[in-house]
Amino acid sequence: SRAPVAAYERALREAGIPFLTARLGGLLEAIEVRDMVALMRFLVQEADDLALAQVLKCPLFGCGDDDLAALAARGEATWWLRLCAAGAAAPASPLARAARLLGAWQAIADRLPVHDLLDRVYHEGDALDRYRAAAPAHLAARVEANLHALIELALDLDAGRYPSLTRFIDEIARWRREDANDAPDEGVATADGAVRIMTIHGAKGLEAPIVWLADAHRAVPAAGGNRVLVEWPPQAARPAHFSPVFTAALRGTGREAFFDAEAREDAVEYLNLLYVAMTRARQALFVSGVMPGRNEDGASWYRRIESALAGLGGSPFGVLPAATPAAPAGAPAPAPPAPPRARLPPLGERLAPESPEIRSGKLSHWVLQCLSEGIALDEHAVLARRFAVPAAAVEAAIVRARAALAAPALARFFDPPAGAVARNEAEIVGSDGQTRRIDRIVAFDDEVWVIDYKARLGPDVLPGYEAQVRDYMALVAAVYAPRRVRGALIDLASAALVEVAAVPAG
Repeated sequence: SRAPVAAYERALREAGIPFLTARLGGLLEAIEVRDMVALMRFLVQEADDLALAQVLKCPLFGCGDDDLAALAARGEATWWLRLCAAGAAAPASPLARAARLLGAWQAIADRLPVHDLLDRVYHEGDALDRYRAAAPAHLAARVEANLHALIELALDLDAGRYPSLTRFIDEIARWRREDANDAPDEGVATADGAVRIMTIHGAKGLEAPIVWLADAHRAVPAAGGNRVLVEWPPQAARPAHFSPVFTAALRGTGREAFFDAEAREDAVEYLNLLYVAMTRARQALFVSGVMPGRNEDGASWYRRIESALAGLGGSPFGVLPAATPAAPAGAPAPAPPAPPRARLPPLGERLAPESPEIRSGKLSHWVLQCLSEGIALDEHAVLARRFAVPAAAVEAAIVRARAALAAPALARFFDPPAGAVARNEAEIVGSDGQTRRIDRIVAFDDEVWVIDYKARLGPDVLPGYEAQVRDYMALVAAVYAPRRVRGALIDLASAALVEVAAVPAG
């Protein structure tokens, strides 16, 4: 059932357990999709100050509260005019980048199909990378899948031939206003090591080592609401019975045979659904439920499974005890042999816990990424819980990151000049098929720098780190040729830059 999904998500989120959900009809409620819809509303009507504020605050631009407060304090008539003026006054600020990109998208919004416009926004605004970086690690794949699903939606509506952005926005508003049954579903994401939450219908054809069947105390659902009772045998040319059904009090007695047949068919279908649910598990099935009093009739899935296991001698593997010969009269009955235990392969993958150094390193990378992109940091307590580090480690990471951003030798990498393109957490695949993740790439007009952050550099670890950067440089050189590629390590403990031998151009 989809009804309690939000409660499951909340519990998993609070426990720090990665999860993925593809909510039916939930695409338009995903926050990243709401951001893109706000962007489209602004492109249609630049006087929509609330939509512009949402767009500026979202990961696409990452403007902070101070930036928005500065806009609110300006005297121009609309926030768009204020943004243009603020961007002109501070060309290197996030506001300037927002003014430049939004102005360019305004110029094409009335000429491009919606899907082409969104494609430009994603590409020119680095939308996928920015949202992936801003999302918790276990939700990044889901966020990216939803952004892709929005483009697919623009292609699906009237085969992508919507005459205007306004019509597309109106259709989205209709879905929300009417809570339409045909509202688009969330994107389907995949991620290793994450719990997947899905309905049984959505799980058909899929398997997993461990499956939880939740809320299993639900009884066979009764058909309700105004409907039509139809009895139409497959071989008949016309229905044998057709009548409207309203409340139970108006059913009468003349149709009881039809109602009983319908109830039997529903019960069989409900058991078929239970079969699908139980056979999704390769190795372990857990069945749980909270039982309302009205389900104490033994019809719920939980009660059926409980009764079946009791009939099988309580074996967790459903193995019947072997038959034993009858004991002579007066002799004590021999104890039945224990049922054989199934031999199962190891369940799941045992991962060694991350060391405090690794957790601290991930925190430092995240803080640097946020500060370099103008993304507001979460509260210290939230970061400490997310990265499983003490609160003091969060403050220390922020101090180190701010020192690195303020170091004169590093200024050009964290605050590059106009025309340079910087990217955090850049992924690149080598010829061996393995993915490398580079902490930061800064592409200038004449050269490209590959930057790797390290907590501490010393003679004992420096050769290994340099070899790692050279591997990155060789891969990047093939992408940015003929520009020269240079590499460096940043010692976060001292905010010092250590250059690695360059790869020749070409």
